[in-house]
Amino acid sequence: MTAAQNLEDAASTETARPTGKTAIRTTLDLTPDMNRATKRWCAKAAVEADVSAVPMATLLRLLLEVLLEGEPQEDPLHDPELQSRLHNAMLRGITRVQDSG
Repeated sequence: MTAAQNLEDAASTETARPTGKTAIRTTLDLTPDMNRATKRWCAKAAVEADVSAVPMATLLRLLLEVLLEGEPQEDPLHDPELQSRLHNAMLRGITRVQDSG
């Protein structure tokens, strides 16, 4: 099952909670621009999946699932381009934190 199918399944049942294990709640601070863009993406995905809403938590959980587990028959973390992009983004993020602190 692909991430897109997971998103459609999660959206169609309108459940945003993980199953099978005890959930651990986490908080994520987004910039206003990131928040708006993510909400827009969720709204567009809801229209495409023909459901009332795609919760942001569902989207973020599925993104992490794809990042950590990959799609069937592939491992996104072994993609050299993605590795490079993640590495550079992390370095930029760490630099920002050090500069502001």
